Amino acid sequence: MKLLQYSISFLLLWSFSFATVVAQEGQRYTEEEVNIQKLFIEANREKLLRKYDNAAYLFEEVTKKDKNNPASYFELAKVYDILDESEKALKNIKTAIRLDGENTWYQIFLAQLHEKNNLDIEAARVYEQLAQKDPENDYYYYQWAYFLVKSGQGEKALIVFDNLENVTGVNADISERKHKIYHQMGKRKEAAKELAKLTDAFPDNILYKHSLARYFEQIGSRKNAKVIYEQILKMNPEDAKASIALASYNAGNQKNDLGYLGTLNELFKKENVLIDVKIAKLYPYVTSVAEEKDPNTKQAILDLGKLLTETHSTAAKAYSIYGDMLFQVGDLEAALVEYKKTLKEDDTVYPVWKNAMEIHHLLGKHNELIDFSEEAMDLFPNQGASYYYNGLAYSQKEDYTEALNSYQLALMMSGKDPVLATDIYGAMSITYSKQDNIDKAMTTVQEGLKLNPKYANWIEQYGDFLFQDGQVEEAITQWKKALEFNKDSASLKRKIANRSL
Repeated sequence: MKLLQYSISFLLLWSFSFATVVAQEGQRYTEEEVNIQKLFIEANREKLLRKYDNAAYLFEEVTKKDKNNPASYFELAKVYDILDESEKALKNIKTAIRLDGENTWYQIFLAQLHEKNNLDIEAARVYEQLAQKDPENDYYYYQWAYFLVKSGQGEKALIVFDNLENVTGVNADISERKHKIYHQMGKRKEAAKELAKLTDAFPDNILYKHSLARYFEQIGSRKNAKVIYEQILKMNPEDAKASIALASYNAGNQKNDLGYLGTLNELFKKENVLIDVKIAKLYPYVTSVAEEKDPNTKQAILDLGKLLTETHSTAAKAYSIYGDMLFQVGDLEAALVEYKKTLKEDDTVYPVWKNAMEIHHLLGKHNELIDFSEEAMDLFPNQGASYYYNGLAYSQKEDYTEALNSYQLALMMSGKDPVLATDIYGAMSITYSKQDNIDKAMTTVQEGLKLNPKYANWIEQYGDFLFQDGQVEEAITQWKKALEFNKDSASLKRKIANRSL
């Protein structure tokens, strides 16, 4: 608002100053010229006040009175653009250009209008003309090529960049844009050449070599990628990315290859290799290690995880990823140790808390889980899982009142997590049944079935509660429904056959 007031005040001051000059100099301006200037100023004032309809009317009046003033047509075009009257905007900016063909701002505004109306070829033509007038201005070339690409004329855009390159010499911006165009056109050989051009022009820049190597990897040219990575290592023997890439090539393409893992082992010992680079190579094994059938390979993977924690002993993510690996292979006690080390270094990562609570629960560490979950509740008061695990721990200790209180809080925090809410309802229904409150147990399990009506354990549990309530026939009906989703359940078949729990 202050800027607007200032602008209006400036216009009024300018108007007053102009009138004073006219009065002082007598015959310098005619009365009609003075009135046109006042009208122009008034139109600008209305535009600044965002009264665009009024501004358009006043600028139209100016153009009627002074048909050869390009600035008025330019301002009128801008107002019509704001009013989304494209045809009128185009008509007036073209008139401004006809009256003053040397004004580049008029040309650029015309190109912007073309772009707004998806007239990419016309926009390209504008920048082509600007580039021809000012061949030293690389902005015009970039815009010209941009609109050519948008209009599907990639070949012409490449010619534009070639012409610009003749003026500026080889540079990363042009080569990378040409590389992208070639790649989009399916011309991979030419795309690679553009990146290779950068490595030739700037042989000491390792980043350009990495870009070329990555592109060779992307298009499946491993042989060429290997050559580039070898060049990088000659320049910098400590380059981690190149070392890891060559390790995978030398050991073969199988991720479970012991030779490859052995090569990684040496790299993981180096403190100067970034931990994120190591994790990127180790992460694919986190979920697959549990399915690894070869015991030697599985141990080699776990050894890498342990080595990561030894080399980066203060990095929380090192302990976290090693803990995840141990969790996957079922070594819960060891995983819990690593998760606790993670939280000692950084206690802000909630998934680690959640995994640790799950392990406490699975190991039957109920007293520890109560304390651990309450600490998590303090740090993350909006995370429903903490209250859920707290409830599980109290339930296992047969403190059902505390358990139900925690479950109620867990439900309040689980609104956006239907899976968690389903688990909470299940746990609550079991707790109510242990209190011999079958009505509450049935009501709770029905709430769970609303969230997941095809959950066989839920349906079976509902049948159990019905049976306990004396509704035998309805219980058998629910057990039969559950059997449809779990046809191999021996317990369901026995309950149905014996008509009893």
